[in-house]
Amino acid sequence: MDIIELTKQLGKHLQEEQVYINFRMAEQSLESDNDLQSKINEFNNKKVRLNQEMSKENFDQELINKLNEDLRNQYEDLMHNEKMIKFNEAKQNFDSLIIKINTIINKAAEGEDPFMENFEEEISCSGSCFSCSGC
Repeated sequence: MDIIELTKQLGKHLQEEQVYINFRMAEQSLESDNDLQSKINEFNNKKVRLNQEMSKENFDQELINKLNEDLRNQYEDLMHNEKMIKFNEAKQNFDSLIIKINTIINKAAEGEDPFMENFEEEISCSGSCFSCSGC
């Protein structure tokens, strides 16, 4: 079996992992909630409006302050939504798995033993502070 075929097998097994299944189910639940999607779209539109106002030469500081406050409140509401919480948790778990897989492949490509003990302890920062529990 060549390396490409092994990679395809890895992809197939990845899709059978519970962490992947949980992520996709949480994603589908989030995407199928029309009310939540409407709130996310409203939030994104308000962000665009804020950016547009901030880029104006003669911007309205009062409007910027109001939009910022509205965005903070909407963000809090979105992040406390049960489906959003489950999605973020599932995404964090899936992202962690992908980081581990990529780290193993990269270390092997650098000549290191992909089967070395305590390998997971060597996994470094993903660059995303969202899922970080601290350096």
